[in-house]
Amino acid sequence: MPNSNNSSTAVNIDYTETAVSMSEKIADFLLGQEIDPNPVIAKIISQFENKVTVFPSSCQISPELEKLGCTVYHEFSSIDGYRILYKVTPNQQEVTAHAILASGQNVQQLLFERLIERN
Repeated sequence: MPNSNNSSTAVNIDYTETAVSMSEKIADFLLGQEIDPNPVIAKIISQFENKVTVFPSSCQISPELEKLGCTVYHEFSSIDGYRILYKVTPNQQEVTAHAILASGQNVQQLLFERLIERN
């Protein structure tokens, strides 16, 4: 996923390595279900970018992470139930997407898996 910069707004969107990796895992799952992942992923990204370029902090703080005491990550929910965890800089000019989750994926499990992968 390339970085996006919508010329009509000053908000820049970046995708972390983790977000890209997770989108690839979603694509692999969809391929296994004989579903073309390209339009699915494109729709998620388009919905996310359209929302956060206009109102970067408009999505709720992630309820799962808030329960863990972490209140800096917002959670975008797509029409189809996918979620993107992202962070906004204080000046509202930079949005960093940290994770893309399929519906039903557990954030705590994701954090544990990422921790194990890095060690």
